[in-house]
Amino acid sequence: MKKNTQKKKFHFKSTTMITILLVFALALLFMAEYGYLNKDKVARNLLAEKGSAGETVTSAPLPAELTTIGSNQYLVNKKHSLPESYVPEKLTTPYLNNSVEVQVTEEAGNKAKEMIAAAKDAGITLYVSSGYVSFSAQKDLYDAYVSLAGEGQAALSYPQAGYSEHQTGLALDFARDAKTTSEDISFADIDAGKWLHDHAHEFGFILRYPKDKESITGYTYMPWHYRYVGTDVANAMFAKDPEETMEEYYQVEN
Repeated sequence: MKKNTQKKKFHFKSTTMITILLVFALALLFMAEYGYLNKDKVARNLLAEKGSAGETVTSAPLPAELTTIGSNQYLVNKKHSLPESYVPEKLTTPYLNNSVEVQVTEEAGNKAKEMIAAAKDAGITLYVSSGYVSFSAQKDLYDAYVSLAGEGQAALSYPQAGYSEHQTGLALDFARDAKTTSEDISFADIDAGKWLHDHAHEFGFILRYPKDKESITGYTYMPWHYRYVGTDVANAMFAKDPEETMEEYYQVEN
């Protein structure tokens, strides 16, 4: 009798174990089937969390005006670029007290001429040294800068091809005279630099790379570089904080 009881207990334990294994196997099979049937949904969720190659991941979508190519507010920085083939529509070549040909979009060019005229009325002469720069020209300039100053300094001072605001046709560099082609931070201390800082927003231009904002913009202080964003946005930004960047104003995460 004792031996029979032990056999029954052993038989009971084996059956239980087999049942557990079958349930576990069925659960794994169900999970695999669910994953297969929903593989597209899972893939989309992963892309939303991690971002696909070459894209910037932000916690919230950027406003439409920052991502619509051709918009006056299109965001270009170290994380947001323009296509290699992009060329602004309605590029013009207005005379902006410059000795070299400077191209800019028609709207930005008209506003720049108004600004130069207003500065002249105030006894200030503004000279423009650079405007639209094509993708290929950007590449040549960046490579040349790397050769002269090294990769590290080039990354802080000059954008790689596709990541330059100059390709939008909305950015202008100013200089202290018609012959100067590049400036330094001392531009902020001359009359032209001071006037631009205080009045450029009235014509739709913002100081794009303010002082002590390198961690936000990715670039060193450039008191000569102004970007056209339209008068409404420029005035709103200046009223909030004259030193505010586009990234801060639109709350774009780094």
